[in-house]
Amino acid sequence: MQNSEIKNIDHLDPMLSIQGLLEAGKSYAGELDLMDPIVSPLFGSFDNLPPISIFAGTHDILFPDALKLVEKLKKVNMLGMFYKAEGMLHDWVLYLFKESSDGRKAISDYLKSKTQLNNQIDSF
Repeated sequence: MQNSEIKNIDHLDPMLSIQGLLEAGKSYAGELDLMDPIVSPLFGSFDNLPPISIFAGTHDILFPDALKLVEKLKKVNMLGMFYKAEGMLHDWVLYLFKESSDGRKAISDYLKSKTQLNNQIDSF
């Protein structure tokens, strides 16, 4: 919750709040530092991981940090896909909005494309 852009979204997010996430983060971290990569992937390394895809709604309080994560992944060539959903909230792909269906299709299409590519590579 250190990203200064978060305060600009706090009032738009109907599910999450700065105060609630601060409390949840402290509880989740336990004895760990809040900047430990286990607590926040923003502070971790992406070595030995496959490309990572991010699906984020612009009204999700975590959106500013999602953008930071996207930039970090781009720098190390580990971004699989970034899908930004205007006006959507946290976990928007799980709901019954039109945008949710579009997001699930994008996930499915992305996974299918990777499966097809892997099948092509395996056939050589």
